[in-house]
Amino acid sequence: MMRESKSPLRAAISTLKSRSTEMIFDLFGTESFEIADELEIPKYYFVASHAWFLALTVYTPILDKLVQGQYVDQTEPFDIPGFKSVRPEEVVDPMLDRTNQHYFEYVRMGTEIPLCDGILINTWEDLQPKALAALRDDKLLGGIIKAPIYTVGPDSEVP
Repeated sequence: MMRESKSPLRAAISTLKSRSTEMIFDLFGTESFEIADELEIPKYYFVASHAWFLALTVYTPILDKLVQGQYVDQTEPFDIPGFKSVRPEEVVDPMLDRTNQHYFEYVRMGTEIPLCDGILINTWEDLQPKALAALRDDKLLGGIIKAPIYTVGPDSEVP
């Protein structure tokens, strides 16, 4: 559905009299990043969940290369630098079957999220300070996320 809506979205935004100053996408909208790029509009990714979910999602393309076989068949936890390890039974639903199209879409999303201009995450600094610090640390997660991360949960100050 998101792929099919790209052309109408591009057309609708292109015809606006006053152009948007930025575009905000959720997990399923990363494929439309290209529209923001074409129209030279900054693109932000909104995480409705928490910092750990974001870390797992952007680290999944790396896990995809490291893990052999199904995640749930592994016996050892998966390390995500700067975060608690993930036990095989704790992976998110799209990771349960590596032959399913949902898995390939999840890996694609994990690859595309770091291409945004900023990340808005539904948490606040005092709730997840270590996780947010790990996401912002160039040495952890292989420097995957280069975009600034803004918390937008309660007690957050968005610039």
